[in-house]
Parts: sequence; C-alpha cells; structure tokens
Amino acid sequence: MRTIYKYPIAIRDQQTVQMGHNAKPIAVQFQRGVLCIWAEVENHPAYAKLPTKVTVSIYGTGHQLPDESLEERYLGTVQQDGLVWHVYTL
Repeated sequence: MRTIYKYPIAIRDQQTVQMGHNAKPIAVQFQRGVLCIWAEVENHPAYAKLPTKVTVSIYGTGHQLPDESLEERYLGTVQQDGLVWHVYTL
C-alpha cells in the first residue's frame, strides 16, 4: 500500500532528503511559507526502516544548469516574493 507524505525542504542548490521506502516525488509547493515536496511512499511496516534518499536540486530562472541535470526529473516550478525556482529530483 502507498501513502502520500510531505517533506519540507530548504531553498538551496542541492540537498538530500530522506523519504519513505520507494519514494516517488509527485509535487512541490509552498505551504504556509515552507517549501515542501509531496511523495508517494510504501507504508507497509516491513519497509519502515528502509528509507529512500532523494537528491533535490533547485535552480533559479536564468541560472545555468549543470550537465548532470540531464539525469534529473523535473518536479515543478514554485514562486515566492517575486523569486522563481525550478525543482528537480534524482
């Protein structure tokens, strides 16, 4: 069985987020001023101690993308206070 969970993230170039087993990020948005990723995860008790590490990259509009970004999956674009970020996961 799968469940959707929310994971707060920082606004920085790159970070690793520990999510539930077999996490599949599905959305990124601000919630009450905090940037969050929502992901589908396996929630069977047998998987509780098998987290998935997801690399999150955030690029500002007009910023150059590194070559390794070609391997990343585009998750979404978010805006706050006139700034625009594009979020990718690996």
